[in-house]
Amino acid sequence: MSGDDIAAGIGRLREFKAGAELDGARRVEAALLVVNRAAKIMCPVDEGALRADISMDVQATATGVVGSVYSNLDYAPYVHNGTGVYAVDGNGRKTPWVWISEDGRKAARTIGQQPQPYILDAFTVNLATINSIMGRPK
Repeated sequence: MSGDDIAAGIGRLREFKAGAELDGARRVEAALLVVNRAAKIMCPVDEGALRADISMDVQATATGVVGSVYSNLDYAPYVHNGTGVYAVDGNGRKTPWVWISEDGRKAARTIGQQPQPYILDAFTVNLATINSIMGRPK
């Protein structure tokens, strides 16, 4: 085998690797689109800001392709994971607690908010579709 043959082989391997990485990124992006759309449907809605803020991101790293579906809103984790005694990781605010308006006319007592894991649920209900997109067995 000549040096030219080896160089050509290395070039084809690099092309194959780049093509595989591009295909992987496209698959991850397609799977994230499924989760993103479902999360927007499953998201609890008051005024719609949380639903509108659900986004996705795909990043190529040294070890592979990483994707995420997320919201940047400050209150998004509290809606998703719950608060107070209901907090998923048990790290909610100590409850019960009471809020009283400055004029003292209004008060509210709470022990927390139930989790509404719209992103996790969107992933879970679409797992078979995600596996199919990624080329994995169901």
